[in-house]
Amino acid sequence: NRSRPCLQYQIKRCSAPCVNFITKSAYHQDVKEVIMLLKGQSNLLSKIFEQRMMEASYSLDYEMAANYRNRISALRELQSRQGNIFPKNKNIDVFGLDEMDGVVVICILFIRFGDINGHRCYTFRPTLGEDSRMILEAFIPQFYSRNTVPHEIIVPSVGEINREIPEYLTKISEHKTKIKTNVRGKRAKVLANAHNQAMDYLERYRESRENYSNKFNALYKTLEIRGSVESIECYDVSHINGKAIVGSKVVFTKMGPDTSQYRRFNIKTAKSGDDYGALKEMLTRRLETGYLDEKINTLPGLILVDGGKGQLNIAYKILDELNLTKISIAGIAKGHSRNPKFDKIYILVNRKPKLKILDRSTMNFVQEIRNEAHRFALTGHRRKRSLTNKHSILEDIEGVGPKRRRSLLIHFGGLSSVQNASADELSQAKGISAKLAHTIYQTLHK
Repeated sequence: NRSRPCLQYQIKRCSAPCVNFITKSAYHQDVKEVIMLLKGQSNLLSKIFEQRMMEASYSLDYEMAANYRNRISALRELQSRQGNIFPKNKNIDVFGLDEMDGVVVICILFIRFGDINGHRCYTFRPTLGEDSRMILEAFIPQFYSRNTVPHEIIVPSVGEINREIPEYLTKISEHKTKIKTNVRGKRAKVLANAHNQAMDYLERYRESRENYSNKFNALYKTLEIRGSVESIECYDVSHINGKAIVGSKVVFTKMGPDTSQYRRFNIKTAKSGDDYGALKEMLTRRLETGYLDEKINTLPGLILVDGGKGQLNIAYKILDELNLTKISIAGIAKGHSRNPKFDKIYILVNRKPKLKILDRSTMNFVQEIRNEAHRFALTGHRRKRSLTNKHSILEDIEGVGPKRRRSLLIHFGGLSSVQNASADELSQAKGISAKLAHTIYQTLHK
């Protein structure tokens, strides 16, 4: 719905397809070039640009020729940073591995057409008895079940790799795949590079987790929470005009977000647009389960609700009914004009909501948790709304299957025409009897 391009077009970082400043064919060409670059075909792309630059120059279109010259310069700068590690026909994945304090990091360098084309890192927490070799052996088949298998894979020396793994990779890729461990020369250098990437990622991972622990401690102190709090649960509700209501629960521990404990709630009993009712249903379903079996569903030390005094009172009432008042609760209310700077935190003092002032760092942490709950709820709401929009009222009519629905839509040209048709007109569609036509008419006009 834009009428003019944004700043990205002005600074020449976008071709403004949103306002039709570029033709479809030219835009598709840009997409094709980006795909070539991501695949590591920068040399081929450079040759294409050189040819176009010469053609533009011969046509006296010097501005376009200069544009292609700048693109070629940018490509060469990118190539110089990557370096030609292997011959251009080599596609290799290199696995680096590092571990510390019960955390294992695997980092993969992707070499495409001889150049390093990017990397990806994954973290693991080994169970009792698992070592890095076992994790690597379990990870490789799982990773390549969803990703392209190269002809060669280099892994660190963590012990003898199961021979069935290269056989499996060869089978799913339909080409021979080798897994190498003891390597020398260029391969040893790039393996060391992958190991360094894993070390850096693990260090950053540990620092971020240590930072979360400090944030937890600061929040406990500020909210005057007694005892040990191992987790914080935050609840939010998402809907549009009371439709497709979805609630969310996100969990943060001292190690950061614990996505394995995230949960969405399809609100069943609360009325349309009743945020209080939706929150009550969510908390009741969650806490009753945890109350009955604490071993399976560990109860949180702090419950954070997205809302102000009203939501806080609802949460306390449920905790009181379940005799779980040992769990601390707080509410975060959106500020004026939904500006995060004006967000307010409420806690209970003598069973009454009271405004609590937090320092900037602690407030940012609470907002991070709230925003994650909102994101998770919104994603579920959009998915539910999408499924609702795809649902046709014809699907709810007994005796009208896919073939008859298709017959009706083809005969009348759309659902609105079907709804406006009489029973006699409906019976004219292929496969629709007079009795069924009457049923369809009655259902559509209830």
